[in-house]
Amino acid sequence: AVDNFYIRSLCGHDVFHLPAGSIDRSHLEFAKQQLLQFEVVLILEELSAGMVQLEKMLHWQMPKKEDEKQSFGSGDVSIQFTEAQRSTLRERNALDIELYEFARVRSRLISEAVARANPSDFAAPHYAAVSKSRECQTSYRNWADAEQRRKQRQLEEGRARKRAAANTAARNLPK
Repeated sequence: AVDNFYIRSLCGHDVFHLPAGSIDRSHLEFAKQQLLQFEVVLILEELSAGMVQLEKMLHWQMPKKEDEKQSFGSGDVSIQFTEAQRSTLRERNALDIELYEFARVRSRLISEAVARANPSDFAAPHYAAVSKSRECQTSYRNWADAEQRRKQRQLEEGRARKRAAANTAARNLPK
């Protein structure tokens, strides 16, 4: 389905694969509840305003102003919608638009609260979670690297077996 992508994404696999036109207000309300569980909510169009969330809550080091990029390019300019097509897209994604507005408000409220908060409010629990997250990322990277090496070894062993079988077959050919 191609409508209400954000709601589908937040509601999980079963909702994600519902037929187009199946998303209703109950799905929207569930998606809002899911979004309320997020500690950080960033809106791409308002990214610089939301960066304080990453800095304070996740202890990210913010880029220097001269390193910030404000543009991700102009996108695919070959795609041009008529006003009728835009109207149809807005109609079919009305619930997603409502969720987006909800997310914008949520992001702004989080950013404002974080900006007003005492720095000590963000010390141990979040830092421990970030540290644990980094441990998980490192463990995953180590596992992924080992898995890649294992697959490479299997591939090389398979090639070696094929070469050995080909050599054996060549030796057994009648002269």
